[in-house]
Amino acid sequence: MTEKATPKRNVSRFDLIVIGTIGLALLATIAIAILSTPEERGPSVAYLAPYASGGVPNIWIAPLDDPSAAEQVTFTKIGVFDFDVSADGRFIVYAARDGDSDFNDIYLLNLQTGSNQRITACQEAEADCTSPAYRDTGDLVAYVRVDTNISVPNVGPGAQRVWVIDIRQQPYQTRPLAGNSQIIGHSPQWADDGRSIAFFSSDIGNSGVMYYNYAPTEGQQPLLLMASEAGEVGTLSPDGSQLVYPTFGDSGGYNRHLNLVNTTDAEPIEPTMLTPDDGSVDDATADFHPSGQKLLIERRYEDEERRTNGHQLYQYDMLTGNVTPLVVDAHFQHGLAHWNATGDKIVFQRVRLYNQDGTPATLSPPEVWVFDVAEDNMTLISDNGFWPVWVAP
Repeated sequence: MTEKATPKRNVSRFDLIVIGTIGLALLATIAIAILSTPEERGPSVAYLAPYASGGVPNIWIAPLDDPSAAEQVTFTKIGVFDFDVSADGRFIVYAARDGDSDFNDIYLLNLQTGSNQRITACQEAEADCTSPAYRDTGDLVAYVRVDTNISVPNVGPGAQRVWVIDIRQQPYQTRPLAGNSQIIGHSPQWADDGRSIAFFSSDIGNSGVMYYNYAPTEGQQPLLLMASEAGEVGTLSPDGSQLVYPTFGDSGGYNRHLNLVNTTDAEPIEPTMLTPDDGSVDDATADFHPSGQKLLIERRYEDEERRTNGHQLYQYDMLTGNVTPLVVDAHFQHGLAHWNATGDKIVFQRVRLYNQDGTPATLSPPEVWVFDVAEDNMTLISDNGFWPVWVAP
C-alpha cells in the first residue's frame, strides 16, 4: 500500500511579509529597550539575575517606572561575577569567566550600540580579573587582578592588586594603580570627580582603607592608609575630600563604628569617630549623599530595645549628627545600598531572614528594591536579583 504524501503548504508572499513584519517588530522592541539612549530609557536599575533556580547570573536592566519590562543585556554561559555602570548610563563594565581557560576577564558593553568587547587580556596572562569600577570621567576603569602563577613551578597565587585600564583608545593600556605593582588591595571605589580612588588593603601588615589622589594639592600625600580590619572601603565624598569607613572599636566583639577623615589634611591623618563605639550599634558601611552632607548607613542596633538580626537603612546628617530611619524591617537584611545621582532615591538589596510568623526563612533569594525618600514608598525591581547598580541619565 502506497502512503499518501502529506501535501506541502505553500507560503504566500503575504505570509512572508507578515512573518517578516513580526520579526522586525520583535527586533525593534529589543533594540529600543536595550540600545536606547539613557534619556530615552529613563532612570533604571541594573542587577544580576537569577540568583537561584540553577540559572546563570547575567545583567538585567529594569526601568524604574516599569520593572516588569526588565531586559537581559549580557548572555554569558557561566555567569557575570560583578559589574559597574558608567556615570552617563551608556556603558557597563563587567567581569565574566571564560569557559575554556576558567579565568575572569573584564568586558565593556555599549548599551546604545550593543557592542560587547573584552578589554583585558587576563586569560593570556593566567590572571583572574574582577571588581571593575568605572571612573565618572569616562576614561579609566579600575579592577582587581590576581596572578595565579599556574605555569610557575612551586609558586602559589599572588595577592589581590588594583589595576587600571585606559579605555580612551585602542589598544587598551593597563597598568597597576599608581604604577606600583606591590600595592595590595581590592574593592576599588572612585570619588565622583574622578580625582581620587579608595580601596581596601588586604596586606596583613598594613590592613586598612587606602586612598590614592591623582592630583594632590601642595603638602598633601597622594597615598594614604587608614588602619582598619573591617574589610570594607566605606565611602568617598563626591569631591574626594572626606572618607567615611567602618572599623572595629574597643568595646569588644565584632561591632563596627564609622570613622571620618579629611583627605586634604597633611599627614599624620587623624580620624574622627563619627558614630558611637559603645557596643550599641554595628555600622557595616555607608554611602555619601550627592550633596556631601548626608550618609546612607547600613546599621544594626545591638541594644535590647532596638535590636534586629539584620542591618537596616538609616540616614545620617553630617551637620547635626541626627540619625533618621529609612528602611527598617526586622524580617530582612539590607545591604549594597546606594543613592541615585539626584539623591532622592536609594537602590538596595534585601534578603528575608524571618517569615511573618517568626520562623527562620530558608533558601530565600535576594531581592532588589528602590526606596523613594520623598514619597516614603518602595518599588520591587526584582524578586530574584542581586548586586543592584543605578543606570540613570
